[in-house]
Amino acid sequence: MFYVNIRLHRLCGLSVPTLIVCVLVAAIGCSSGSEKSLSSLELEGIKAADQAYAAAWLTNDSEQVMATLTSDAVIAPSGMPAIEGPAAIRQFWWPEGSPPANITGFVLVQYEISGHGDMGFVRGTFSLEFEYDGEMYTGRGVYFSLLRRVAGDSWKISRRMWSDQPPDARD
Repeated sequence: MFYVNIRLHRLCGLSVPTLIVCVLVAAIGCSSGSEKSLSSLELEGIKAADQAYAAAWLTNDSEQVMATLTSDAVIAPSGMPAIEGPAAIRQFWWPEGSPPANITGFVLVQYEISGHGDMGFVRGTFSLEFEYDGEMYTGRGVYFSLLRRVAGDSWKISRRMWSDQPPDARD
């Protein structure tokens, strides 16, 4: 699952996926105004959907984690190319034949939540603790999630990227 993410990568500027997400956010913010602004209730829904992602990991149940993502989800792990679609994401997080990881702590701190129409985003920091193959690991970093309204007022993560911080980095 986190076998690739065990190494914490250095934070070294904006990657191509980060630039793409920034352009998407700018496009959302500069839309023509034909779409409605999000209400505080909708923003709470986005916040709750983002928190549900962390809560799903704490269950150590792959089905619950995948249920927080859209059917066309893309993730962009720190220092790696984007991983597109549920099958590829499953293979990345839960590779066949690898020992399971046991997530023991996952905290999200959301610094910015916004959106327009049927799109929303969350920017924040994370801390993660897990056991893998008998050893404990911790990690922290920054993340960005792009969410999409999927049914009524339900929100799911469409794109998620994160950047791990080195163990000695300060916020």
